[in-house]
Amino acid sequence: MLGLLPYGFTVLNSSTAGRTLATGTEANRMVIGMKVPLQASPQDDPYAFSFTAIPVSDSQTRVTQSREGILSNNNAGVQARATALGGTITVLSGSSLPGTLVLPSVRTAGDLGAATRTIVAPGP
Repeated sequence: MLGLLPYGFTVLNSSTAGRTLATGTEANRMVIGMKVPLQASPQDDPYAFSFTAIPVSDSQTRVTQSREGILSNNNAGVQARATALGGTITVLSGSSLPGTLVLPSVRTAGDLGAATRTIVAPGP
């Protein structure tokens, strides 16, 4: 692992009180939570960052196994959630759970083709 950006998100829709993004309305909110490690010297702590999200509407339902899901060996939980939603499973390369889509790594910092930090599956 080169670097880990622990994060999570959920979607809130104030018109339906659900978690489905509605189109053509401003009733949607995406709530993001992340952990940013503090440095030994306070002047080296990050005080700002940029985040770009592109909402996409498609007919596919996906469940992604997180790095923590791999570490906790929660394959049954991921499979159960995907089955309940009628969705496919996305995994990081190295997961013991078979996925429809396997990601070799996820870039969290750096330019396209020149990542300085990535999330990869944990080693054995």
